[in-house]
Amino acid sequence: MARPAIVWFRQDLRLTDNPALHAAVARGATVVPLFIWAPDEEGRWAPGAAARWWLHQSLSALDSDLRALGSRLLLLRGPSLAALRAVLRQTGATAVFWNRRYEPAVVARDAEIERALRADGVEVESANAALLVEPWQVATKTGGPYQVFTPFWRACRAQLAPSRPLPRPQRLDAPTVWPPGLDLADLRLVRRELTRFADDRRWRDVLLQVLATQYSFVGRHQQALESFDKVLGRSARILRPDMLAGLEPCDAVQTILELADQRQVIMVNEAHHVPMHRAFTTQLLEALYRKASATLRSRR
Repeated sequence: MARPAIVWFRQDLRLTDNPALHAAVARGATVVPLFIWAPDEEGRWAPGAAARWWLHQSLSALDSDLRALGSRLLLLRGPSLAALRAVLRQTGATAVFWNRRYEPAVVARDAEIERALRADGVEVESANAALLVEPWQVATKTGGPYQVFTPFWRACRAQLAPSRPLPRPQRLDAPTVWPPGLDLADLRLVRRELTRFADDRRWRDVLLQVLATQYSFVGRHQQALESFDKVLGRSARILRPDMLAGLEPCDAVQTILELADQRQVIMVNEAHHVPMHRAFTTQLLEALYRKASATLRSRR
């Protein structure tokens, strides 16, 4: 059996469609889920108060999800390299997996950590968990970055080949003995003054909607429904397990295209100011246009 492996969680605080976690589980060995709090290593991109509040909630949710699989989240403070070496030594792990980040300070930090761990004889594997195309995959003929959006977008589209989302692990083999770690409260991510939001209906509703969106994104459908119900002021509804049976992430564009064979498509885009929503809407409209053109040609 393979030796234990560490999965270093960073901004990818989810179990579904997590390439680093998927690769570690595929080794068939014990997995040590680890989060390291080291904001001083992120340069100008260190998280602010709102981001820390979100991080606190997300770490709590991730730990709950891991416990449901028989594991838990180990929390440590940086420096990251020292923390990783300590967990490697304490668990006997021989591999570290993480998903890539792209902020300049973090890229430099991760490169130094990878060099140091490989020099220690540790297997290191990183993965893309956030982008359709990596930055270095889209370049001009001279190898430099694009300066104009249209040719950049054309080059991106030529390389787009998104795969289906990776499944959530069914179980995790946890360490027999856990290294010492911190409680979430020890990280002091939530500033005391943010608690006043609980007494302000407007802020409470905003935060509940943000939480609902995050819950739905990671598949926590019951919590998403409860959050929306609180905003609407109605009693919480219960999602029975049988109502969620068989639900899996799917390709939204492809699913809508299949439904469009028998249904009329009406789009109501209330978040057109969000780049992610604009990109999805553009992709969907282009796919629908191609489908309609093909249908018209076949009927001539």
